[in-house]
Formats: sequence, structure tokens, C-alpha cells
Amino acid sequence: MTELGAPKTYKLYSGGAFIRSESGRVYPVAGVDGGTVRVAQASRKDLRDAVVKARAAQSGWGAATPYLRGQILYRIAEMLDGRRDQFVAELENGGVDTYDAAVEVDDAVDTWVYWAGWTDKLTQVLGGVNPVAGPFLNVSTPEPTGRGMPSARWRCDSVVWASRATGSSNVGSASTSAMLSTRLIESGATAMVPTASS
Repeated sequence: MTELGAPKTYKLYSGGAFIRSESGRVYPVAGVDGGTVRVAQASRKDLRDAVVKARAAQSGWGAATPYLRGQILYRIAEMLDGRRDQFVAELENGGVDTYDAAVEVDDAVDTWVYWAGWTDKLTQVLGGVNPVAGPFLNVSTPEPTGRGMPSARWRCDSVVWASRATGSSNVGSASTSAMLSTRLIESGATAMVPTASS
């Protein structure tokens, strides 16, 4: 079969769907192996729309039980671990040596599992009974307050942009981050990860 020579164009992932950029612009991402793909370049409108969709979805995430939220995060860890070899290979294509790539993927899986385990324990650890002057009781509990949005242009941990929220170190090139974040989003979208609204 003859290759056409047209590189694949990756779409944006917003509101549970893969969409084209409103501007129609793309930028090339070159790997160390010489391969090139195109990634959709989000416009300001795309970002605004993604924020609106994320805010609308937050009520479903907040209404979900802590147990369900933990199961969702754990499923993402399972999915990433199940495709470990794929993500190690992606890192190697980006110029990371094999040992460091394997450690990075394992650390990403461990990060997802760590936060999955905390979802039903945060209330006990961070919540409490507050002393008040009066004949009543004041109790505080932590509540989910928002969502994040990955960007392929961030210079972030090359396996998972999710690790960025946990204060991971900044390693990997922008092109490696673009491909890995795109592939992780595609993997998650096709791996039957449950959502808080389902």
C-alpha cells in the first residue's frame, strides 16, 4: 500500500468530543524519528467554549460520590498501565532513554492511583467541626470546585499532563508533550472511562 504523505491531523478534545479548531489552524509536531503530524491549534473561542463545557460538567462531577470519583481516576490509571509499552515507546521516540521513559510512565500511573485513593478520604482529613460561639454546630467539608484543561504547548511532564497538577518536574520537549497529551486524551476517550454523569 502506498503512503499518501499527508500527516495525520489530531483534533481538540472538548466536552467529550473530538472537534476541529474554530480557526482551522494546525501546527506541525516533529518527532525525533523524523515523523510529522499536525495538531489543531486552539483559538481563544475554542478555549472559552472548553471552559464553558467544563463548568457545565463540574456539577455532575461534584454530585458524584467520592467513591465513584475514585473509581474514575483509578480506571484512568488502569488504562495508562495497560498501554504502558505504547507510552514508553512514545517517550523513546521523543528522545527519552528507555529507563527514564519507563520510570516516567510508572510514576504517572502511581500518581493517578494516589489521587484515586484520596477521593473518599479527603473529607475525613480536611473536614472538621469548627468551634463557634453559640448553640449550634459548624461543620466544614471540602468540595470539588473545578476542572483543568491540558495544553499541548505546555512544557510539561511528557507522559501525562495530569501529573502537572501534582507539581511534577518539567521535562520533555514541547513536541513530545503535544503528542503524548494528544494520545493520552485519545486513549482515555476510547477506553470506556466512566464519567460522573454516566
